[in-house]
Amino acid sequence: MSSSLLLSRINKEINESELDIIAQSVSSTEIENFVNDIDVLLLGPQLAHLFRYFKKEYEPYNIAVGVISISAYGNMDGKSVASQIVELNSQRRKTDNE
Repeated sequence: MSSSLLLSRINKEINESELDIIAQSVSSTEIENFVNDIDVLLLGPQLAHLFRYFKKEYEPYNIAVGVISISAYGNMDGKSVASQIVELNSQRRKTDNE
């Protein structure tokens, strides 16, 4: 429930800011099905302990990996998470161009 509410707020922020982003929520077991379609992978705070695993697993595919902060998740702060997506994607592109 909380993931879908946060996703709704993220998408609201994306639409209002006219960002060229598609945000989706999938379970950790489904991520591999989307590896060719994503640029940024954000983990919920409940998966923070798996950050290193996901980073090692998906960075070779040029996917930036981050963790949503507990405060952003708890406050359902779609604006903050949308900003995090933009920042991670920007960093990914810089690395890609080097």
